Amino acid sequence: MRSLLKTTLALAFLAQAASAGTIFVDANLTTGLNNGASWADALQTSKGVQQALLVANPGDEIYVADGTYFPGSGTNRNDSFELINGVTLYGGFLGGEASPADRPAFGSAPSILSGDLAGDDALGMLGDNSYNIIDSPVGTDATAVIDGFDVVGGNADTSSFNHDRGGGLLCIGNASPTVRNCRFIGNRSSFGGAAVYCNTGSAPSFTDCTFQDGVGGNFGGAIDIAGGGPARFERCLFQGNTAARAGALEIFSTSGVLVSSCVFRDNTATGASGGGAIWVGSGGDTRFVNCTIVNNTATNQNQGGMRNQGAGGTVVRNSIFWNNQGPGGAMGSGNQLTGSINATYSIVQGGLAGTGNLSADPQFDGGTSGDLRLAPTSPAIDAGNNNSLPADSLLDFGGDPRYV
Repeated sequence: MRSLLKTTLALAFLAQAASAGTIFVDANLTTGLNNGASWADALQTSKGVQQALLVANPGDEIYVADGTYFPGSGTNRNDSFELINGVTLYGGFLGGEASPADRPAFGSAPSILSGDLAGDDALGMLGDNSYNIIDSPVGTDATAVIDGFDVVGGNADTSSFNHDRGGGLLCIGNASPTVRNCRFIGNRSSFGGAAVYCNTGSAPSFTDCTFQDGVGGNFGGAIDIAGGGPARFERCLFQGNTAARAGALEIFSTSGVLVSSCVFRDNTATGASGGGAIWVGSGGDTRFVNCTIVNNTATNQNQGGMRNQGAGGTVVRNSIFWNNQGPGGAMGSGNQLTGSINATYSIVQGGLAGTGNLSADPQFDGGTSGDLRLAPTSPAIDAGNNNSLPADSLLDFGGDPRYV
């Protein structure tokens, strides 16, 4: 919770901007009034985002220019950027844009929320990084929005106060923010969920996000949902993550999760429970629709792609499982996913019983190590079932119309 002292100081500092509706932040700016009232007078320095959040009210928007921003004002590992109901935090501006629609292509003007408090990550010194870069407090709902940021270098490595999970984003206590156009890169946790950890009913939504190079400790190299709610992932990329169980995504004791039009590639599970890309256990009614799961590995258990370990009602529709490996490089159907999963209208290497399922090479344009768009002769084209798609899923992973 934001302290009264901090809030009072911030209000005094930003008196001119507090009622503006839009608060501007630009770490690169060295001129102007530094009050957040406009781009010309944007909040300056790497603490600008934190200062803006301290005075934002429901209905406000915060526009953040490219640059690197840190939580807090020093090296306190407990500091986080706290999301607020009714406040939208937009990143990726060059500075000067009139609206979020005017921002350049994502990634070309990165607004970085960094956990590298001491600036020494390049030396491999991670023990002084933020535990949780972003915190979605208890009761945060879908009106708490973050859009257009890189979240980099969180290190949740201490067991107290949930500081061993959710190095990028922590969602505890029905915290269900909206996350769009964000990249979670190089975050770590010792328990689980290097990028994101969710429990106690939390059900955030992620759209057009990337989860990359996370190290998730025991559970979930990118995401660990444990006792959470019906979280949603749409057009997300999970790449290069690792954990003992669930190289990328773990869904445990949770029902109703939807994973749609997502790509899982090059993730690794190193423990006995496996799930190179995905592990699902307990809970139920989890859906994977129009997903591509390739080149994932379980080094000590068969399912290099997806393992279902006791979760009821898990279904796979219109998806591709290819080149996922178990121990020793094995790539049969049992290395792609658990055979008992209800999968239909999908391509599974080695074959899997189910309506509309195929075993033919999906023919990716660049092979499994390159471009995963389908070649014109791919057997996957027009082989799915439209009735399986979520009603509002109108775009594919590349942002093109789903129906052509």
